[in-house]
Amino acid sequence: MNNITGKTVFTFINESGDESTLSLDKFVADKLARSVGDIHAWIQAQYQGIIAGEECFAKVIKSFKRRGEPFSRRTIGDIIRVVAFMRIASEINDSEF
Repeated sequence: MNNITGKTVFTFINESGDESTLSLDKFVADKLARSVGDIHAWIQAQYQGIIAGEECFAKVIKSFKRRGEPFSRRTIGDIIRVVAFMRIASEINDSEF
């Protein structure tokens, strides 16, 4: 974790077979770890699902989609961050804000 920014960095393998990174807010990462266990594996699965255009991502992807342009790495990271927050949203207590 980066103590200055409050972010936790996770690695995954991109479509080129290279290692990429994704940062999540520490709060989100902590909650997500309780929900999914292995965050690295979860991020990898989300990444592969987004690249494959799986239907479960359709609603989130639609809000990011540009006409005919492929997603940038940054946009894919943003989609994963939105999905992560949606996953933990129901587990957040008002007292945690």
